Parts: sequence; structure tokens; C-alpha cells
Amino acid sequence: MNKTQAYQSLFAIMRLTLLSVVGMAMPYPILTPLLLDGTNPLADFMGIHPKILLASLLAGYPLGMLLGSSFIGSLSDVYGRRKTLLLTTFGSATGYLISAYAVYQQNFLLLLLARFATGLCEGNVAVARAMSADLHPIIDKTRAMSFVYSVTYGGWLIGPLVGGYLMILGADISFAIAAGITILSALVIVFFVQEAKQTDSTSRTDSRSGFARLVQHAVRNNSFALLKFTPIKHVFWQYLFIMLGLNAFYEFLPVWLHEDLNQDSIGIGHMTALVTLAMVLTSTFLVERCKGWFGMKPLIIAGLLVFGLSQVIAVEVDMNTVIAYCMVSGAAIAFFNVLLPVFLSDNFGHYEQGQLFGLLTSTFCLSNVIIAIFGGIISLLGAALTLVFGGILIFIGMVYFGAYFSQVRLTELAEEMAKNTK
Repeated sequence: MNKTQAYQSLFAIMRLTLLSVVGMAMPYPILTPLLLDGTNPLADFMGIHPKILLASLLAGYPLGMLLGSSFIGSLSDVYGRRKTLLLTTFGSATGYLISAYAVYQQNFLLLLLARFATGLCEGNVAVARAMSADLHPIIDKTRAMSFVYSVTYGGWLIGPLVGGYLMILGADISFAIAAGITILSALVIVFFVQEAKQTDSTSRTDSRSGFARLVQHAVRNNSFALLKFTPIKHVFWQYLFIMLGLNAFYEFLPVWLHEDLNQDSIGIGHMTALVTLAMVLTSTFLVERCKGWFGMKPLIIAGLLVFGLSQVIAVEVDMNTVIAYCMVSGAAIAFFNVLLPVFLSDNFGHYEQGQLFGLLTSTFCLSNVIIAIFGGIISLLGAALTLVFGGILIFIGMVYFGAYFSQVRLTELAEEMAKNTK
């Protein structure tokens, strides 16, 4: 592959990522009104409270993504990035089509299964990022990854807006359009994406051997295997508390906006877009500059502190202050969400970085499942209380992080990493 072909592949991966994330983000402003408006038969399933039904749907997708991300990466190692990405993208499109049919038929169980299956296939986001990394050294790895992450933010900005406006046409139509967008992603793969990394040809000729090797690879190289190291256990618990708090905001902001501020799908889409816009602007123009002024660890703690406080005071936010609330929350998220993985990578550079980042991704998905279930129960008392609960979890994670990574501990980690790299 020459430089021109490499950049063509990178831009194709960027288009693929943008389309995929738009399709992924579209349902967020759709599901809340669908279940909580009180007019859709889906909300009457077995007499279960609509908020519990919503929590189940919110948990189904990240649960599938958690499982998918644990083996799809290994699948791409054996059978090739392009083929794996193409098959799972078509799988995602199928999941959206089934979701549309389930809404049309008002079948809650089928919708829940479809959301799980869609999440399972969309565990392929790591494959797209791996493909961009495979372009190194033709394209610098940092440059390629930064481009891919920038369009990821853009997808989360566009998707909720598109979903909010499409809800006017009906939730089933919205899911069908999400399927169409995902099929466009698959076409991008077919016509523009090239395989940058050669796979082991023996895995293609001996399916049994390939499958056995795949299972063995998934078991031995599972990201949770890092938990046998005591320092990583501390990192896991810190990150879990922080991600639980963050996902309480991500998952139940639409519920709070709908319940307390009477926002419809379009309003929820606008507010979600404001949060994402603040994240994009902050990560693009402020994070690196402020890091040079204040240092990485103080800035992470400051971001956690501001975000935690914003969640605790959610009960006091009204229509006059909600825009400022969304912008401040988004900016605070950008500071700790961008810098925390970099901080951990710098201080644990003696571990396999792919495995370390895999653990962070898996922890994020796990926290998403947990908070969707327990947050749904708390939201029975009031959606704002779920945000307050998330703020408390953020404070716990912040204190744990600050105490564990004291100056003495940072010195010990630096010495340990130096010893392991000799």
C-alpha cells in the first residue's frame, strides 16, 4: 500500500466511523419518549413500569457491545479487519431493521433482542480504530487515531439531532433510516477500505484450527486478564466509579429532560447536541493548552469535580439554566474523558497498551449496563435523583484516583516502568 492508498483508506475509515456513530446515536432521543409518553403499547409490557422497560432497553445495547468487543477484535485478527468489519456492519443494519419491525409490531421483547444484537455487532468500533493503526508507519498512528476520534465526536453531535427530528416520522421509520445509514457504512467498506494488515493464511484454510485459535486468543488475551495485577485492580475500580457516574448522565439525561423539563425528542436532541458540541470544542481548543498550564492530574481532578458538582445540583436546573448546565457538563467531561486514558497509559506503559485500552473500553461498557439497570430503579423516585447519584459516584472515583496516584505512588510507578523497559 502506497501513501495515496493509505490516505484513501484512512478517509474511508473516517466516513465509515462517522456514518456508524450517527446510526448508533440516533436512537437515544427516540427511546425515552417512546416508552414514557404513555401512548405506546410498548410501555404496557407485562405491567412493568415504563422506566424499568426503558432501563432494560438502555442496558441491552451496551451489554451486547460489551460481549461483542470482547471477541470481534480477535475475530479480525484471524479472518481480517475488512471482512470482519463488513459482516458486523451488515449485522448492525439488520439489528436496526428488526428494531423498526419490533416498534411497528409493538413487540417489546423483539425490540430488546434487536437492541442487544445491534450492540453485539457494533462492538466492531475497535476494529475500525485498529485498521487506522494498521496504516502505521505510512501514516503516523497518532495522526490517524486523532482523525478517527474527531469524526466520532461529530457523529455523536449529528446523531441525536437527526434522531430527534426523525421521531416526527415515527420511531419505526427512524430505526429504518438508521439501518439505511449503516448500509451506507457497509458500502464504504466494500468500495473504499483496503486490508492494511495481512492475516495468517492458515486460519483461512483450516476453519477448525482457526476457530480453536480464535477461542484460545480470546481467553488468553481478554482485557480482564490484566486484573491479576494489583495496580490494575485499583485502576479498574477508579475507572468503574467514574464511568458509572458518566453513564448515569449519558443514559438518563434524556429521561430527566423529558420528565422534569418537558422536552420532546427534538428538544432532547438539541440538548444532547449542546453537550457534545461543548466536548468537541473543549477537547479541540482547551485540553492540550490547559494541560500545559496546570498539568494532567490536577486537570483530571478539576474536570471530575466540576462534572460531579453539576450532577449534584441537577435538581435545581430549570429551562433558564439548562443550556449553561449542558455546556458546563460537556466541557468538564472532555477534560477528564480525554486526559484520564492518556494519564493511565503514561503511568502503565510497561503493560500491553492494546490490552490496557481494551480494559478501559470494557469497563465503560460494563458500567453502562450496571447504571442502566440501577439508574432505572432510582429514576422511579425521580430522574434528577439518578443524575445526583451519578455525581456521588464521580466524587468517589475522584477521591480514589487522587489518593491512589499520590506523588509517592507516581514515583514508584515511574521506577517500576523504567525497570520493566530496560
